[in-house]
Amino acid sequence: MRALVFLALLALIFPLAAQDISASLDDLVIEDQAVATRPDIFGASATFVSGHVLNAGAAAYTDVALTAAVYDADDAVIGEGFGYLVTTCGAGLLPSFALQPGRRQAFEVALEFYEDDAGADAITRVELAALGTAVEAARVNPFLTYPDWTQITDDEVVAVEWFRPEPDPDADSAAEAGWRLRYGVGCDADAFTFLDWYEYDPASEEVAAVAHPRAPNIDAAVLERLNLTDPTLYRASFLNFHPYDARLIYQTPINTVLTAEPDGTFQRIIWDELARYSLHGLHWLPEGRFLAYYFGALGDPVRYFTASVAGQRISAPK
Repeated sequence: MRALVFLALLALIFPLAAQDISASLDDLVIEDQAVATRPDIFGASATFVSGHVLNAGAAAYTDVALTAAVYDADDAVIGEGFGYLVTTCGAGLLPSFALQPGRRQAFEVALEFYEDDAGADAITRVELAALGTAVEAARVNPFLTYPDWTQITDDEVVAVEWFRPEPDPDADSAAEAGWRLRYGVGCDADAFTFLDWYEYDPASEEVAAVAHPRAPNIDAAVLERLNLTDPTLYRASFLNFHPYDARLIYQTPINTVLTAEPDGTFQRIIWDELARYSLHGLHWLPEGRFLAYYFGALGDPVRYFTASVAGQRISAPK
């Protein structure tokens, strides 16, 4: 059994612009689609359609693939594309990946134009089709439910920050103390401004989409001081603020880790001996400290170091 979904983007789509239109047809529903021009894996400029596929049916789907037909203002086909489901970091998922009922997964379709002079600015309509093979949905294991735990989201959370907008030292619980949870959804290799941020209030049990309070700090002047004016380098810089301290953390293109003041001044090198490995995460610790962890190829040991945002090494890499 295969489900087929067609979607037309009827509005004009400009290069580097995001066009958000939702459709609700059959089991595989295409949502949040956007057209953008950016470098491909080889560094050449390419046009992509990205978005999410929602499984609105009762079965799971494997072998999910997407095709695209690109039209211009004369309703002539000027290009086509093929794509697949991807992780939040853009890595392709294996065909055996099963999209379970009620779940949504990111996709990416690379577009190719029939004429060399055609491009994203010529697009007026894109028809997308999603195909998948229906399989039995996974069963929920009742022994993996925890009655004392509250599930806030099933999105891919990659950053978590607890904070208190109105501290109450006499409170008996986290909710009474005014603690709130701020969390970021997206790719764990992105700078914090590329994540979608939400706040959870334990007192009201409400979740709200928010802008990260530190996002306004990152302007053109700060990026200039940090030498991160290239958007690709900035996105891969792991730039983030320690949630309990004013200073920020980031890495250079050769994996040197530094900290700086919120305005990008007073930079201090923390570690510059791990250029052969990739930074994969920062774990925040109390008193302005953090742990950074690295690994290279699959099967490599994990290396880490701890330091303070003030610029002090606490431990050697392990």
